[in-house]
Amino acid sequence: MPLKSINVPQADDLNKVIAVVECKYQHGYLSSSLLHLTERQVDYYAHSARILGFFDVNFNLTQSGVNLAIAPVQMRMQILSSAFRASDVYLEWRNWSSNSGLMMQGHASQFLADYFSTANLPKNQCLSDNQQGTGTISRRAKTLEDWYSRLY
Repeated sequence: MPLKSINVPQADDLNKVIAVVECKYQHGYLSSSLLHLTERQVDYYAHSARILGFFDVNFNLTQSGVNLAIAPVQMRMQILSSAFRASDVYLEWRNWSSNSGLMMQGHASQFLADYFSTANLPKNQCLSDNQQGTGTISRRAKTLEDWYSRLY
């Protein structure tokens, strides 16, 4: 299945991804006041948790999400790392890296630009950028680079 823009994370603080999963586990719902985030930020971090497999498509906790929530603090980055390496976006990025001969690290922006310029997807499922390099691709690439440097 092709990678869609919705499968590329935009929430770069992995500790907040963990906090969202913990909140759902402890309270059964997500609350911007409990998390000290705006509603929009909660959505971004919950979406990232879904990309990593901690929430299902309806934003219910998966078994992986429960495992993350109850894991000792020192194990959480290892769990996040495994989840990231199993995610669709990571697998596509790794495949692109192998085919292009470029390392993954430092080339997330080029990966996303290459991928979405050739993807056979409706325009609303693709990422784009602007000439100033401040568009969606640049922001999402920054998140991928941050996750890669912390989790790989």
